[in-house]
Amino acid sequence: MLVNRVERGTDDPDVLREHLFQRVLFATDFSENANRAFDAFSYLRHATEEATLVHVRSPKDEGADADGGPRERLAERASTLENWGIETRIEVRQGDPANEILAVEAEVTPSTVLVGSKGRSRIRRLLLGSVSEEIVAQATGNVFLVPPPRAV
Repeated sequence: MLVNRVERGTDDPDVLREHLFQRVLFATDFSENANRAFDAFSYLRHATEEATLVHVRSPKDEGADADGGPRERLAERASTLENWGIETRIEVRQGDPANEILAVEAEVTPSTVLVGSKGRSRIRRLLLGSVSEEIVAQATGNVFLVPPPRAV
C-alpha cells in the first residue's frame, strides 16, 4: 500500500514529496515482515538514490544480540544497497519505535518511509497498537507499507 501525501486545505492540492522513491527511510525490527519490505529495494533500486536504515531498540532488547547487534545487521543491508549504487546511512535508536521512526523522518525528510506490516487483527491492533499504522497516520511524507503474505 502506498500513501502519497498531498497538500491539505487547498482547492488545487500538490503532491508533498515528489520522486516517490528517491530518498527512502526503511524501518526494521528484523522480522520476516520487515525483510519482505526490504526486498522492495530490489525493484525500487533504480529510482532510489539515498536510503536511511533505522532500527529502534526498546529497553527489553538489552542483551538480545545473539545473532549480531542491530548496527551490524543494518550494515549488512546497507552493503547490499551500496552495491546497487544507493547512498546509505544507518540509525540505531532507543525508545518507542513509532516515535523514533517519525523523529528520523523529520531529520532526514525522505520522500517515502518503507515499512513492513504485521497484519494483525483489528482487535489486536486496538489492544496493542501498530507501529506501521501509527507511521501511516502520523508521517509527514509518503509511506510504502508492505503487508505480510496472504494466507492460502
